[in-house]
Amino acid sequence: MSGLLTNCYSRIVDSFGAIVEKDNITGEIQIFTSYAMAGYLNNIPATAEARASDGWIRTGDVGYVCNGNWYVIDRTKDLIKVRGWQVSPAEIEAALLEHPGIQDAGVIASPASDGCGEVPLAFVVKNGSAEINEHDVKEFLGARLARYKNVEEVEFVDSIPRNPTGKILRRVLRDERTERGRLKGQLAAVEYRSALLELDAYQRSRSSVSISRSGTLVEGKVQSLVSDVEVGEVSANTGRKRKYCPASKFMHWRKLRCALKVGNSITAGNVARK
Repeated sequence: MSGLLTNCYSRIVDSFGAIVEKDNITGEIQIFTSYAMAGYLNNIPATAEARASDGWIRTGDVGYVCNGNWYVIDRTKDLIKVRGWQVSPAEIEAALLEHPGIQDAGVIASPASDGCGEVPLAFVVKNGSAEINEHDVKEFLGARLARYKNVEEVEFVDSIPRNPTGKILRRVLRDERTERGRLKGQLAAVEYRSALLELDAYQRSRSSVSISRSGTLVEGKVQSLVSDVEVGEVSANTGRKRKYCPASKFMHWRKLRCALKVGNSITAGNVARK
C-alpha cells in the first residue's frame, strides 16, 4: 500500500484476494480515496463489481511494484484463465518479440479444445522473410515461459491491429478470428453439399448403364441406386426404407461417427479399469 495524492492510496491484490507485499509480483491495482465516485447511475451490479468487499475500487489494471515504481502491464479482462492459472497476454507477447524472426505479435484467449477453460492463441507477424513455423514459436516460448503459458495455436498474419497509442486491439483480433471461423464453417458446409451432389450423380450414372440387384423400371426409367442406400432406421409397421435426402444421409453419418467415438471411449475405460 502506498500514498499517491492526498487521501489517495493504492495496492496490488492477487487473484485470490490477498494483498501483495513483495516487489515484482503481479496483481490487480486497487485504489482507495474519500472522493471516489458513489457508483454507476442506475446500475447496481456494475457498482458492486467495481468495488472490493472492503470498499477499495478495482481499476481493472494489472501491474506490479519494483523499487517503489509502479508498472501497469495489462487489463484484468484480457487475462487468460488456463486451468485455474491467470496468464497475461502481454507477458507472452513480450517473450515472442524476443524472437529474431518475429516483428510483432498479439495474444488472445481461445476456447480450449477439450472444453476446459481457455488457452493462449498467438497472432504473429514474421520479420521480413524469416522462415519460422508454429513448432518453432512454441519451442521458443517453452524455453522462456511456464508450460501453461505456452500458446496452443499460432496464426501468421500481415499486421497486428493497434490504436494510435500503440495498444493492441484484442477485440479486433477476437472478431477477426470469429469471422474466419464462421467463413470456414460455411465453406465446409458448401464442400460437403457439393460432395453429396457428386455422389448422387455418380450413383445415378451407374444405374443407367447397369442393372442393380434391386433396380427396377419405373415408368420406363431405371430407378436410382441412391434410393436404395440405407439412411435411417426401417419402419416397424411398413418395412419400407425412409425416403433419401442429403440431410438424412448426413445425420446418419454423424450418428455413426458419434456412436464410434462413444464406443471407443467405453472400451478405453474398460481397459483402464482392468
